[in-house]
Amino acid sequence: MRTAIVVGAGTSGAIVARRLADAGVAVTLIEAGGYDTNPAIHDPSRAGELWHSAEDWDFYTVPQEHAAGRRLHLPRGKVTGGSHALNAMIWVRGAASDYDGWERDGATGWGWSDVEPVYEAIENDLLPVTDDYPLSPIQASIIEAAMQEGLPHNPDYNAGTLDGISQEQVTMRDGRRVNTWMAYAQPIADRLTVVTGREVHSVIVEDGRALGVRLGEGADAECGQFLRRP
Repeated sequence: MRTAIVVGAGTSGAIVARRLADAGVAVTLIEAGGYDTNPAIHDPSRAGELWHSAEDWDFYTVPQEHAAGRRLHLPRGKVTGGSHALNAMIWVRGAASDYDGWERDGATGWGWSDVEPVYEAIENDLLPVTDDYPLSPIQASIIEAAMQEGLPHNPDYNAGTLDGISQEQVTMRDGRRVNTWMAYAQPIADRLTVVTGREVHSVIVEDGRALGVRLGEGADAECGQFLRRP
């Protein structure tokens, strides 16, 4: 059986692990953080509690000249689900004009007509995207005030045009967060070897082939069962 190591059980790693496993590959998924047991991850109203938590890498920028020398916080997820376990779940495809501009500049296959079906496939597969949730009175009043000031109501900003005032589309089901770990990797966890609490330091490359990874503590021999692949 073919084997693979996927580093990080975050937004992309969870999907890669699932796709490989579905293709019959024996996957080891290594995550620096732990499992998503913090209740605040699953309750969208508590997302702010996750900043500076054990699930946050707690990165900061260097002092910013144009921000009065402040260092800005960059929350990044250190947990299964990665930053998709910490973010606001807002789903934005982007503007059609941007994709078409990329294609005009030479990125063949990246025009809006090419990527829109891919987005639709994602949204109709395992990751739910919805705006079917009640607005608070202040949220509804903001939308109403914007329309009174002349901003057009845009019922679907993911249809290619971002202009206007809209209700956010989010990755949520039944009022609970859904991220790529929950949608793709967790349901098949029994088919994966999931290793948590281990930070990958580097990739082991021999003769141009990636054969394994070295953990942050620098010792790969003791963990050879999952660090190297045949």
